[in-house]
Amino acid sequence: MYGVYDLLDRNGLRDPWPVVANELIKADRTASPELFMAGSPIDHVSSDAPAFLVVHGTHDSLVPIAESRSFVAALRAVSRNPCLFAAIPGASHSFDVVPSLRTQRVVTGVASFLDTHAGVVGSAGVDRA
Repeated sequence: MYGVYDLLDRNGLRDPWPVVANELIKADRTASPELFMAGSPIDHVSSDAPAFLVVHGTHDSLVPIAESRSFVAALRAVSRNPCLFAAIPGASHSFDVVPSLRTQRVVTGVASFLDTHAGVVGSAGVDRA
């Protein structure tokens, strides 16, 4: 869900976030890039990656959708498992915090994905209508 997949932001997709270096990694990205890479999902993409469902709003102003597209492309290039991508039209970052029809549909889609790819059956509390 609207994730950050490259903490180094090698493609310059986001504005610099001091909180990543100062609070999360507690290091400077130029002095310790290996720490940022260790925490970046993009650096752990492999042929045996599990199935993924990546969801991102098309109007996310905090984490641009290009971040997810780049991650999905990297997964699809090497993974033997499915990688699904859902670009949610008009949705912003954290769109799912406020209950809405859009949120309900995304939750239903995530539950369906889990039922299919993770062996989760009968997800509690999900209305599949």
